[in-house]
This record gives sequence, structure tokens and C-alpha cells, in this order.
Amino acid sequence: MKTDLNTSVKIIDSFSEYGYKAGIICKSNWRDKTEIYDFLKNEIAPNKIIIAPNQIHGAEIIEVNEAGIIYCDGVVSSNSELCLTVSTADCIPLIFVNRDSRLFGAIHIGWRGFISGIVDNLIAYFHDHGKYDQNFIISLGPAIESCCFEVGNEVALLFDEKYLKTKSGKCFIDLKSAVVDKLSSTANGLNISAIENSCTYCNSERYYSYRREGKAPLQMVSFIFNK
Repeated sequence: MKTDLNTSVKIIDSFSEYGYKAGIICKSNWRDKTEIYDFLKNEIAPNKIIIAPNQIHGAEIIEVNEAGIIYCDGVVSSNSELCLTVSTADCIPLIFVNRDSRLFGAIHIGWRGFISGIVDNLIAYFHDHGKYDQNFIISLGPAIESCCFEVGNEVALLFDEKYLKTKSGKCFIDLKSAVVDKLSSTANGLNISAIENSCTYCNSERYYSYRREGKAPLQMVSFIFNK
């Protein structure tokens, strides 16, 4: 199988000037998730150790320095030998780097993780490793948007009403705005350098969507590493 690097990968340019390569491997003619990670290893990050956490829709963020089996929804490191990843198919992939400390990370944020406090844990981690300010470069990747993120009342009640929209008696969540507001509320000049507002559910040619495609679809893989 031959995959076109130019059409299958979206590079986030804002990280390049700080010596990092970050992006997302999008929908293509993949046959399984292993092929996506093989492509990442062989074509994008051939000299790096790939870190791919087993995601559990929780709030734990783990600092990693070597390869191993880990269960969490966020990985951070300052080890330049590693390539950190998360996979998504409607949830939000968040990528960051600190320009001074060279700390970088990849976080998977779904509504369960958000309510459980994964963004709060990330902010606390930032504060523990220096000022939470413009030195952190943050990017949010494609995810399901409020146009399509329908939820039941039991989930809607967990969110502030300003992140809820009602259409034809149905309730929809604007999860990305909730994440951005929480990230920005305690920061001094935080640099959210890129926010991808494409809806994964709407854009069937470019992105995978769990809600659109049903049981266990392939997922996009977001990545970041020191070049």
C-alpha cells in the first residue's frame, strides 16, 4: 500500500519554528490502526520512539521517558527521543510544547475526560512546570462540533448552559469552546496557536467519526516530536 504523505497528513506549522514537528494523520486508505502507526514510524518520525497510550476516556496525564504500556489520556515528556501521540475519531486532540522548558505533550479530550477534569489536570501540570503563559504553544485538532454533537439530558446537565445549543428539541454540546475557555481562564497571555474547527462528523472525506461510522472506526493519529 502506498500512502501520499502530502494528502494524508496535516502539519501544524506553528510548532516548526520552535524545533518541533506536530500534526495529524487523517483519513486515508488505511486498513487498520497498525498501518497508521507504521506510517508514522517509517515516514514521519523514523528516528523516534513512538508513544501510543491506551486511552480510557479518563483524566490521567502521565509523564513518560521511555517506551512502555500505559493507560491514560494524556502523555507529556521532555525526552527528545520520543514521539508522543493520541488517537481520535470525534474527541479533541490537544498538542502542546513549552518553548522554554521543552516540555511537550499530546492529550485526548472527550466529554467524559473533560467532566472528569483532564483539562484541569493539564493546567495544574503546566503550573507545576513553570509559568502557565505564552511560552506554552497549544493546538486543538479536528473534532465533532456543536452542529453534530447531540447528547442526552443526563450529559447536558454536566455542562454550563452557555456550551449547550438546542435544535428541534435536541441538545448539542460545544465541547471545544468549553475546553478553550477553561484553558484561557487562568492563563497569562496563553498562546492557543491553532484551533481546527472542522467537524469530524460533517467531513466524511477527510476525517473519521465514531458517531458517523459506528463501532470501532479507524482513528486519526495526532503526534508531536522534537525534530
